[in-house]
Amino acid sequence: MNDTGAAPLLVVDRLVKSYPKQRGGWNVFRRGSAARKNVLDEISFAVQRGEILGILGPNGAGKTTLLHTLAALSYWDSGTITLDGIVARKHPMAIRRRVGLSTVDGNFYGRITVRANLRFFGTLCDIKTAALDDRIGEVLELVGMSARASSNYNTLSTGMRQRINIARALLADPPLLMLDEPTRAVDPISTDSLHRLIRDTLVDKLGKTVILATNLLDEAWELCDRVAVLRDGHIRALGSPEQLQHSAAASRRYRIIVDSLGDDLLGRLRAVPGLLNITASLQGSEQRIDVDIEPLENALTALLRTVSANGVAVRDVTSQGLSPAAVFATLVNRSQ
Repeated sequence: MNDTGAAPLLVVDRLVKSYPKQRGGWNVFRRGSAARKNVLDEISFAVQRGEILGILGPNGAGKTTLLHTLAALSYWDSGTITLDGIVARKHPMAIRRRVGLSTVDGNFYGRITVRANLRFFGTLCDIKTAALDDRIGEVLELVGMSARASSNYNTLSTGMRQRINIARALLADPPLLMLDEPTRAVDPISTDSLHRLIRDTLVDKLGKTVILATNLLDEAWELCDRVAVLRDGHIRALGSPEQLQHSAAASRRYRIIVDSLGDDLLGRLRAVPGLLNITASLQGSEQRIDVDIEPLENALTALLRTVSANGVAVRDVTSQGLSPAAVFATLVNRSQ
C-alpha cells in the first residue's frame, strides 16, 4: 500500500441508501421512512491510494449495492461520496469515468469475440475510435488474455471471463477499480492467478486502488491491506487482517486428542452452543478433533464435558491459535 500520509482517494461519509419495504398488509398505508428499509446505514470509511480494501460479508450483506452506489450508478438517500476530490452528488458522470467496475455477470455478449465485446464497451467509455483498438490490446496484455482476443466470449472458462471482466474495467484507465467477487466459481489455481493479477499488476505495476467485495475470508485475509466487515448494511469492523484478528482474540481453534470417536459423538458435539466448525481425523494412533469455537464462556468446557459424558477419554487439548472462521463469525455478529 502507498504512503497513507497522502490524501485518501475515496472518502465515504455517513452513506445511507434505502429501498421500499415489501408491499402488502399494513405496509400499503405507510409513508416516509416507515415504508423503507436501509440497506446501507451510516457507512463511513476512506480508501488510500494504492490500497486494496476488502468488503467482506455474507450473501445479502449489501456488498454489491455498496459498490454500485460508490460508482454513482445507484441513487442514495444521504451522505457524501468524494473520489479524487470530486463530490459524487454534484458530478456523478465524472465519478463514473474514474471507476472501473467488474461485476459478477459482466454482461458480455457470448456469441461475439472478446475484442468485439471490449470494442463495444470502449465506445460506452467515450474512448476515441482511433485509440480504442490499441487500448484493447494493452488491457488484454495486462490481464494475460491477448491470445484469446479472437475467441468468442462463450468459449472461455470462468477464470478467463473474470480476466476479461477486469480488462473491461481497465479500458478507461480509471484510478479506482471495484471488483465484485472476482473469484466466484473459479478453481483454486485460477484463483491464485487472479490474486497475483490484482496485487502484482493492478496495484504494484499500475498503481491502481482496488475495492474488492468477497464472502471468502481467506481471500480477504491474504489479498487485502484492510478489510471492512459488512452485515445488514452496517460496517461491523474495519482494519488490517492482523487488527481484526486481535480484536476477536477470544475466538480460537483447539485440537482435542481422544481415545476413540464415533459418528454419534460427532453429532452431539455439533449441537454444542458456540461451535463453529468441527473436523475429525486419524493420524497414526491419534484420533484428533479440531474445533473452531466462538468466544462464548464455557464453550470449550461444554465440548469436553460432552466428550466425557459419552465415555470417551480425553488425552490432550491444545490451542491452535486464532481461528479465521471464528474471527469472521465474531466480527460479523458484533453489535455496532
